[in-house]
Amino acid sequence: MEAKAIAKYVRVTPRKADQVLQLIRGKRVDQVTEILDFTPKHVAKVIGKVLKSAVANAVAIEGKINVEHLRVKEAVAGAGPSLKRFLPRPREGGYVVGQKTNPIGMRLGIIATWDSRWFARKDYAKLLEEDIFIRRYLKRRLSQAGISRIIIQRAIAKVTINISTARPGLVIGRRGQQVDQLRDELQHITKKEIFLNIDEVKKPDLDAILVSEHVAR
Repeated sequence: MEAKAIAKYVRVTPRKADQVLQLIRGKRVDQVTEILDFTPKHVAKVIGKVLKSAVANAVAIEGKINVEHLRVKEAVAGAGPSLKRFLPRPREGGYVVGQKTNPIGMRLGIIATWDSRWFARKDYAKLLEEDIFIRRYLKRRLSQAGISRIIIQRAIAKVTINISTARPGLVIGRRGQQVDQLRDELQHITKKEIFLNIDEVKKPDLDAILVSEHVAR
């Protein structure tokens, strides 16, 4: 899936716009936002508006989407028409003064892998049901922690679970007691060795899942 956005008739030369676009190509949307916020150039504000428009188009196309999975796949600044004005000169004449304009275009693409990262043949259905159960259990158990994503990796009898949350303190608990208890519960249920990794969602306001859950409440 790709989402596009274009700003036309921007009063800046393509060379100046490309100096900023070089900084954001191939980077994630959250990284691009921080770069543009700290770039002391007027065109950075225009590029930021184009980026927001592209993100909004991606949400409109895909529906629920995690903004952290969006990257700037392509960002270009092309030559546009010149706005001609006249500077007064003696004897009712005038000099032609040109103001260069250009369209700035941006294309976003999704770069994301599967949330269940393992391979199985005979036990595929059984392991898939177990993944669904683990996700539902964690969502219910950590309903106040703002869970955005749960990634499950398997290797024989070992299961690694990566939890992305807006409130890691609620998941980890005081001195790690909460996460240890949660690991013991999952090991008792699945009869397998469980490893838990807690990742913080740095900008929950840009996470589509967390925003939609907040609106639903």
